[in-house]
Amino acid sequence: MFIRKTTSPNTKKTAIQIVESRREGKKVKQKIVQHIGSAEHSNDIKRLKQLAEEIMLRLESDRRKMKKLFGPKQFTQPAIDKGRDENFKDIGVKTLRETGRYNRGITDVFGKFYDDLGFDNLFIGQHAKRYNHILKSCVLARLANPSSKLETTKQLEKKFSVRLHVDSVYRMMDKLDSKRVKLSVCKATMNLLRKKVSVMLFDVTTLYFESVLADEMRSFGFSKDCKFKETQVVFALITTVEGLPITYKVFPGNTHEVKTLLPSLHELRQEFNVEAVEFVADRGMFCDENLKLLERAGISYVVGAKLRGMNRATKAAILAIHAQQNKEEDSYQQKELKYNGRRLVISYNPVMAAKDRKDRQRLLDRLDKITDADGKVAAKNLIKNSGSKKYLRFDADKKLARVDAAKIANDTAWDGISGYITNSKRSADEVIASYRRLWEIEASFRLTKHDLKVRPIYHYKPNRIKAHLNICFIAYALVRQLMCRYQLQKGQSASFRALHKALSEAEFSLLKNTQMKELYAMPSSLSPLAKSLYRIVGLKPSTTPYKI
Repeated sequence: MFIRKTTSPNTKKTAIQIVESRREGKKVKQKIVQHIGSAEHSNDIKRLKQLAEEIMLRLESDRRKMKKLFGPKQFTQPAIDKGRDENFKDIGVKTLRETGRYNRGITDVFGKFYDDLGFDNLFIGQHAKRYNHILKSCVLARLANPSSKLETTKQLEKKFSVRLHVDSVYRMMDKLDSKRVKLSVCKATMNLLRKKVSVMLFDVTTLYFESVLADEMRSFGFSKDCKFKETQVVFALITTVEGLPITYKVFPGNTHEVKTLLPSLHELRQEFNVEAVEFVADRGMFCDENLKLLERAGISYVVGAKLRGMNRATKAAILAIHAQQNKEEDSYQQKELKYNGRRLVISYNPVMAAKDRKDRQRLLDRLDKITDADGKVAAKNLIKNSGSKKYLRFDADKKLARVDAAKIANDTAWDGISGYITNSKRSADEVIASYRRLWEIEASFRLTKHDLKVRPIYHYKPNRIKAHLNICFIAYALVRQLMCRYQLQKGQSASFRALHKALSEAEFSLLKNTQMKELYAMPSSLSPLAKSLYRIVGLKPSTTPYKI
């Protein structure tokens, strides 16, 4: 059902109606469910529309009675000791029939976590209870089996005994406030770390759409997923060194990543004292404008340096220092230089040097296969974006090329060398150690993209795109919180896939007594990991059957 506004050309009045689309054969026809009224002035039209929304919600509630979140309340209450329960005495096993099998692990653990972290009150005002219920269902469904919103409603009913209409999900998304979501997630992170955050990680990625239609948000740009034919948005994420989320910001798909740092920091500064935090970002954020703004704001930073793009004098000084150092395979060194009045920390990593040599040899072997007897390579035979071109010297007509030994030698000289620009007063080793924690945010992108499947995005309205990202952001916050708490309590890490598997296998069977027409729940056994996760969120798991 939806609300339709139609204006009569004769009377100039606008009619407000509740309309429903119905499929008849291969055609979709619209039927007026209820005519609310007609008005001419905008205030009257607005009141009629509000009345229509209330009536439509009541009609949907009457038509599809929505069950309690994840089944009856008794599904999660402590199990009854069947040795003392009189209800189990006269039950014959042959009279029991399984009427459904539902998940309880994800709904128990993440559901309890969801409420404890304060995500159950993200909506306030009218219909807050209903919208909070729908949001929680969508978040937990994404943790269980991420899919489209329509498929989510089907999975909720099949796997969790929750009945939602997809239109109600869309209405919830239209009302979701991004600012409240971000503040709640940031608050949850700060509470876990007791407001002690000294280093923040910053990075960006791209999220593509199953669409080629561009607009103010969806745009074509450099895709990190190699989806250059689809539109995309740029997603900037700020986390702690543990991977716990602080906030995020979304940009149009054609935004260069170097332009994302300043707006993200500006938004963060409104709610957080960033002057007391050190920011760590990769080479994509390295530009003089970004560094100057961070310095003017008094923010400490560590940013990856683009060494090969620096001036000749600096590059010569870096290579000279490196040439004087011991280049044994097990030798690791770090030195410092001054670059535009800033600290430039240079490090040599033998492991990275070995990788650089291996990658270069793979490209040279590829060139060798297409090089003729005269040592020439036809440009038409080169693979685009393979990286092999940087070792070639092209003829004037750009049709033939030769392998340039000087370019190979120059590339070899930089094997294993990295640079970091910083205004921090910490030691060089500490600066390098901070930068290496960026792998946490890369792992965060893998988790959101592959496990939570934040992309591809199927929405096209800006507010629903943001709502989709908010749902995924809450789900990601729950995952990271549980992973971090598990590590703190157990002293060892566990991947999301391991946690997901343990909780997905925790189910219960809904049994019906065919004679007495009574319902019973039969919980499945729990793995040791699942039991640990239950205890972390303060729940006592039980495998004892009980009457509903």
